[in-house]
Order: sequence, then C-alpha cells, then structure tokens
Amino acid sequence: MKYPGRILIDLNQLKSKKKLEFAENSFINKMKIFFKNKKLVKIKNCPCCGTKKIFFLIKKYKIDYFMCEIGSIFMNPVPKEKDIKKIYELNDLYYSHRKKLSNKKSLNLRKISNDRKAKQLSFFLKQKNKSILDYGSGNNSFLESCNKLKFKNLYSFDIGFKEDEFDGKIFKTNNLEKLNKKFDAITLWGVLEHMRFPLNELIKIKKKLIRKGSIIVLDIPSSDSLLSHALFKSDFSTNRYLEPYRHLVFFSKNFISNICKKLNLKIILLETNGLDVQTILSSSEKSINKFLVNKQLLIDELNLGDHYRVFLKSM
Repeated sequence: MKYPGRILIDLNQLKSKKKLEFAENSFINKMKIFFKNKKLVKIKNCPCCGTKKIFFLIKKYKIDYFMCEIGSIFMNPVPKEKDIKKIYELNDLYYSHRKKLSNKKSLNLRKISNDRKAKQLSFFLKQKNKSILDYGSGNNSFLESCNKLKFKNLYSFDIGFKEDEFDGKIFKTNNLEKLNKKFDAITLWGVLEHMRFPLNELIKIKKKLIRKGSIIVLDIPSSDSLLSHALFKSDFSTNRYLEPYRHLVFFSKNFISNICKKLNLKIILLETNGLDVQTILSSSEKSINKFLVNKQLLIDELNLGDHYRVFLKSM
C-alpha cells in the first residue's frame, strides 16, 4: 500500500473569515461565562513531564500560560475535572459550538482528513481484523473511514455517549472499564490537549488498553510550531489554535521523546500538519491565500506545523 501524501487545506474553505471569527468568539464568551464563578486549581508540576521546573510565560485572554524545561506550554491554574467533563457532555457547550462551525464544505474537508488518517493507520496496521479504539471519538467520523477500509473490530469511546451501542460496524461506549479488553491500536485525535494531566492519562492507557507491539496515535497541538512562537512570544492572538479553557496543553517534541522513554514506546512516524501561515497572515485575497496554502507544505516538512501527528509502537 502506498503511503498517503499530505493534504492541502484552505482555511477559508471552512467558512468566511468573518463567520469563523464570530463562531469562535461566541464560544469563548460562553466559556468565560461558564468559568466565571468556577474555581481553578493551581498546579506545581508540569502536566506533561512532571518536572517542577516551570515558569510563567505569558497571559492571553486573562489566562496564565506556563512553560516547562522541555518546552511544553500549559494553562495554569486549570479547571476542575468535573467542569471539563461538563463542557463535553452531549448537547452541551462544545457540541453546540461544533454545530455552528459545521457546513457542507467543512464536513467534506473533515472527511478527506479522516480518510487520510485511516489510510495512515492502515499502512502500519496491515491486518483488517486488528482491533482499533478511537479514544475521545466524538461523532465517529474517523472510525467510519476505517470501516470503509474494511477494518472489522472498531471501538469508540467518548464521555458524550449516553450508553453502550453497537450498530453492526462500531461499538460505542462511555465506560472502558467494563470492556476488559486490550487493543492493537488506540488513536487520540485532538484529545490529549483537553486533559488536565496528559502524562498520567497516557500511562493509564498504555497499562490498561494496549498490548506489546500495538500502536498509539497522537494528534496534538505543537508548542514548537511557527504559530505557537507567534502566539506565545508576541502580542499576536488567535482563537482557532489557542482555544482558551479547552486547550489546556501545547506539546513539545521533547514531550514525545520523554513519553517514549517513560512508556517504552518507539516513534514510527512523526509529522506536523498545520494552518500556521494562513492563521497568522490571513487575507481575503484568493491569490494570496493560494500562495500561503502552498507555503504551509514547507512549514510542515520542517516539522513546524501547528499540530504534531505521531505514531508510536509499544515495545
């Protein structure tokens, strides 16, 4: 099977700049209201690596961000666990926000992106009877792409699900404990950054859910990216990438190396995928946008795109 190439995505195909800004700003305003009387919890250690060597970096949207010695960036103080869960409950804050962002074009782009993710996993996971768990799966669009590639044992976990359900293709659950099962592959697409202590979550996932020789896939916002440097080391601000109160952590490449040592994992693929240039220099001029979209390929090839995608093998 040929390895799937990168996808060029034009940010302005999702929605007009004006509509994107309206949707993002309205969500941030709802989050501010939600957290107005909520108590945040100060943390002393880096949630990515556990080190106490952390320092204040910058304040954005009245939120303090810290950096650790290995370059990861995190919100501090952080919301309580029960408040984070409340944001993602079915038909609550985040789900209503997603509806505002969704349209025919954006759904088609997500489908194209999920098809590439599934093909990437298939490149490493040769046999179609291997079990796949999508952790924090949302609407199951990634697993639908896996199903199209004839993968049979598909499992979906999300706290937004009300109850267990099997539709003949995908088994959905909001409780992994009762499955009592280990998987050949676990994917976390845009999940780890919403967790208060991502390192602890990965330790639990590795111990309980995955067997030797299996694959863990992470798609996480990068603290090393061009966009991150613009955001955290200047006055530049963007709602798309920062997502205040939702993105609790931004991960460095050193974080990936660190978890490989701690959890006995091996990197089999590391790439970045981003919208750095368009986000920083967004323009209504289509000719300029086309130029910017093409330049993003160079940014990604240098591993400076705004999201890391890493495939890890359990040793």
